Amino acid sequence: MSIVTDKSIDYVIDWEVGLKQVDVPARLLAAARVLKPGGALLLPVRDGRYREAVISQQRCDPGGGDEAASSFRSFILDVVNAALSCEAVLTLEVLTRHGELNVAVLRRVSDLSLHAPAIVSCGSHVYLMDGLYLRHITSLGALERLRSAHLPMFEIEAAERSLFADGSPLHEGGVSALLATMGTKP
Repeated sequence: MSIVTDKSIDYVIDWEVGLKQVDVPARLLAAARVLKPGGALLLPVRDGRYREAVISQQRCDPGGGDEAASSFRSFILDVVNAALSCEAVLTLEVLTRHGELNVAVLRRVSDLSLHAPAIVSCGSHVYLMDGLYLRHITSLGALERLRSAHLPMFEIEAAERSLFADGSPLHEGGVSALLATMGTKP
C-alpha cells in the first residue's frame, strides 16, 4: 500500500490479517493511512466449520460452534488491541457473517475526532464533539458555558458532518455534569 496516497481509498479488504504470520499493527496502520475518514477496513476470516459442513452436506449452523466462535472473538480482540496500541484511528463497527466468512468491519474516524472534546459548527448548527458523536447544543447558555471551558472550536462541512453519529442533545442543565466527567471546569 506504499504507492497509494494518504486518505484516498473508501474501503480496504485485508484477507491476510486473520493469518498468524501477519504483523497486525503494521497492517492496521497501513490501512488507516490510506483510508479516507469514514472509510471501512473489512477483515474477512474463513470459518473452517462452515466449509467442513458444506463438504459433508450436513446442515450448517453458521452461528454455532463454541471453539470457532471463541477463536473469532480472540482474533477480534487481538485486532482491536492492535488498533489501540498502534494508535490507529480505527473503531470496530460491526462483526458479521457472510457465508463461510466471519467479517469484522473497522471504520476510520475523522481526524477531527482526535481533538474531542471540542465545539464544532456546521452551517447554522453548533455541536459538542464527544468522541465519535456530535451532540447538538440546544441553547446559547449551554454554548457559553462550554466556551468558558476553553474547548477548541472547529468549523466543518456537511460532508465531514456525515462521518459522525448523532449523540443526545446537550441542554444547559447537562453542561456542568459533562464538563465534570471531562475533568474541565467552566
